Amino acid sequence: MRLSVALGYVLLALSLCPISICAQTPSKLAEGTYGGSESLTQKAAGSHWEMVKNLDGSFIVEITKSGERNQGRIVEKFGFTGTWKPILYSVEMHSRDSAQPSMSLECSFLADAISCDALHKGKLSKSSLRIAGPKVFLPPGFMTDMFWMMATVCAQAERTPGKITNVAEVSVADDPDDSVLKLEVAESLPVAYVGQEDLKTALGTTRANKFRIKDMTVWTADSGLLLALTSEGSDNGKRFGLSSLNDVTHRLLSTPIQR
Repeated sequence: MRLSVALGYVLLALSLCPISICAQTPSKLAEGTYGGSESLTQKAAGSHWEMVKNLDGSFIVEITKSGERNQGRIVEKFGFTGTWKPILYSVEMHSRDSAQPSMSLECSFLADAISCDALHKGKLSKSSLRIAGPKVFLPPGFMTDMFWMMATVCAQAERTPGKITNVAEVSVADDPDDSVLKLEVAESLPVAYVGQEDLKTALGTTRANKFRIKDMTVWTADSGLLLALTSEGSDNGKRFGLSSLNDVTHRLLSTPIQR
């Protein structure tokens, strides 16, 4: 499920978007930062994101990260419908002081398929995969933003206690020719909805939806916004979550945070 080591690094960001979306004038909805620690008392710097809304009700979340030793930047984008169903994932790697990406990948989600375009070593390649139902794209090397990736997964899960929703994890198949883009289903993620509970975050306490995905526990707001996550397999089970939030329209949290 890897295109190549180089493209794996590319898939650290996301930037291309369909003409139907980009042609519109977006308005800023929110911005925030994920970070924190197990105790959630320290507002540690982490993954900063910005959310903009399009005229048709869809919205895009963008995360920009600086490369190692100030060598370029990586831009990821997650696109959703107004009901939080995924419609876009893209990632770009920019060299230092370069406006044009050196590598990029863009995937569009359809009801019964996923289609991706990649730019690698100056060559364009395309691939599509017929697949219906809930799905998420995981780039090779997956240096992706785990917070918004998990939000994409949970947003497609049925919220009935005890109900398991299988979400297909689509990625790039290994191929000796790294200029060839081929998609495959790497695995199926069983997402179990546990129910609702009061969740303490770095911002305070709010009502949250709780999900279990393998060894990971994820909490989201009713809107779909990820509030916190923890993994038993890494960081000694530490919990990470929202450390800052500027919700311009006050729609991301249906239950206000109690401080």
